[in-house]
Parts: sequence; structure tokens; C-alpha cells
Amino acid sequence: MKTFYRNVYNTYGSQGKTWIESLPGLIDHYSKEWQLTNLKPFNNLSLNYVLEAYQTSSQSKVVLKLSPSHSEIQLESAALEFYDGIGCVKLLNRNIDNGVLLRSYAYHPSLSSMFPEKDDQAVLYAASIMKKLHLRKLATKEHHPSTKDWLSNLISNGIIPETHINKAQAISKELLGSQEQRVLLHGDLHHDNILSNEQGEWIAIDPKGVIGEPAYEIGAFIRNPIPRLLEENYNPSKIILRRIEIFSEYLGVDKERVKQWSYVQSILAGCWAAEDSASWEQWIACAELIDKSILGNKILFGPVITK
Repeated sequence: MKTFYRNVYNTYGSQGKTWIESLPGLIDHYSKEWQLTNLKPFNNLSLNYVLEAYQTSSQSKVVLKLSPSHSEIQLESAALEFYDGIGCVKLLNRNIDNGVLLRSYAYHPSLSSMFPEKDDQAVLYAASIMKKLHLRKLATKEHHPSTKDWLSNLISNGIIPETHINKAQAISKELLGSQEQRVLLHGDLHHDNILSNEQGEWIAIDPKGVIGEPAYEIGAFIRNPIPRLLEENYNPSKIILRRIEIFSEYLGVDKERVKQWSYVQSILAGCWAAEDSASWEQWIACAELIDKSILGNKILFGPVITK
């Protein structure tokens, strides 16, 4: 809990302190309004206060999420509404003005529990979820950010090596200009955002909701779980190559685009980390692995698992 408080204070300053002080009142209010009992906060809190609860009206376990960023809650709830429980937890209620949403329950552990021994199977679960999330067509006008918006953060900051920034900018410009299919992406579909529901199916949580091509979705999974992925005894280069092979075959996406987006997103993750005064080196190390281990290599591992 101390880490949670520190994260909120460091990110939001006095506004975060005021928000934390308001939490008891918000929780009490929505517990009554949405008929919630047995509320218990999760252990791995970062910037949002997330609790499991029991809803008496539906007689089911649910999750109550409160955020100091109302805009993030708005984007997440919009994405959950769009997916409507297909491949993702289901939105049950929300109050954007207070930064609060209620969603269906999903169980721990996450897919990270399968790393590294069952990594192939974890990739297939993630790929299956991607297929479900990308099924629905976007309307002509959708009020979601785009990957182009996100990539505007790929700028020199005096911290990330300039060569990586320049290369990521050039690659992203080319990729954005050659996109064909555009869908609503989860945007942060890594191991710890994939849990199981009450039916034992793996589903996504915490979508960002960003418009882009399907190949972009894969990047977050490729570079996780960090920092464990980077441990030499796991042979991260081989893991990355294998993942790209499976995703490409299962989803029918071009391997080179997956590789390029994965590299670009690792650099982008480094930029975001540097902006937040967090550790950025691990993301750059991952980007370098992606870049060096794939270029010019033919993947020669065993056949892709299909079940």
C-alpha cells in the first residue's frame, strides 16, 4: 500500500493527495449505490485503487475501480463498452465524473504464471483474445485515441539514446502510412492484463482503447514480463523469435511488421518511463534484443502449437 500512495503522490502531487483522502467516501457511496459488500483491495495496486467485491443484486463477484485520472476511466469504460464482454471483462456500471467503474470479475494468477515453461501456450491464449477483441468493426466516427496519437511521444528527451528515437520515428512513420486494417486495440495486452473468468476462460482486463492495426497489439506481449524476460538463463532472444513466429502464424499478420512495431513500442515505453522518472533502461534493452535477434534470421524452431 505504501508503494501505491507513493506512486499517486509522485504522479499527481497535491491532487493525488486530495484524491486519496476522498477514497473512503467514494467507496462508501458506490458500495451503497451498487449494492457491494465484502470489499477487499487487490495487493498489486499501482495508480488506481481496485477492489474485489460481492454484488448482492447480481449475486456475483465484481471489481470496483477508482482512478485519480477521470480521462483514463473514460477511455477504459468506452473500450469495455465497445468490446461488450467479448474477449474482455464486462462493464457493469460507471461514473466518469468521479473516476469510478464497476466491471465483471477475473481471477489471478495472470498469464505471467506460465512464463517461461509454458510460453507457447500463453502466446496462443493471448492471440486468441486478440482475435476476439478485433472482431467488431469500428464505426465511421469513433472517439478513441489512435496509435498515431500515442507515437507523438516518440521525441528526444535527452535521456533515451538519440539513435533509437530517430530509428523508431522513421519506422513508425512508415508503418502508420501503410496500415490497411484498423481496429480498436486493447493497447496494453501483456501477461498481467490477461486473467481467467468464472468459466475458466482467459480474458483481458484494463483496456486502453486505441485505434490501430492488429499487428500493433502484439508488441506489449512481446516485451513482457519485464524484467524477467531479460534474464539470460531464459534465452530472451529465442523467446522473442518464437513468439513472433506463433503470433504471425495464428493471426495471419506479417512477421516483419510485428518485429518493427515491437521495437517501436519498446522505445515508446522507454520514453514514457523516462517522462515518469521511472526505470527506462529495461525497455531499451528489450528493444535492442528485438532489433538484433530478428534482423536477418530465419526462425528454425519446432512447429507452432495449434491447440
